[in-house]
Amino acid sequence: FFDPGEVLYAYDSPAGYGLMGLQLVAYVWFFAVPVMALIANFGIPRWAREKIVNGIQLGIHLYAHIVFLVRTTRTCSCRPLRLSIEFALFKSHYCHSHT
Repeated sequence: FFDPGEVLYAYDSPAGYGLMGLQLVAYVWFFAVPVMALIANFGIPRWAREKIVNGIQLGIHLYAHIVFLVRTTRTCSCRPLRLSIEFALFKSHYCHSHT
């Protein structure tokens, strides 16, 4: 694993690598909207543009809602409690070992 004392900056740890991955996903997500707008303006005929773009956006929203629903209900109901207990134990151990 890693020693928290050797971390020089925020991204120099496994959590930092996770943050960098999330930032990369966010950049891809936010660049997708202008790309979709350019494709809609120059690649789809005017008479069909509104229905196609609205259908794509509604499909993306539906997919996001389904993913969120599956991710939050797939596990047992004790998961949030277990995570909060593990976080409290980690915080307790980390604070007491570095004071």
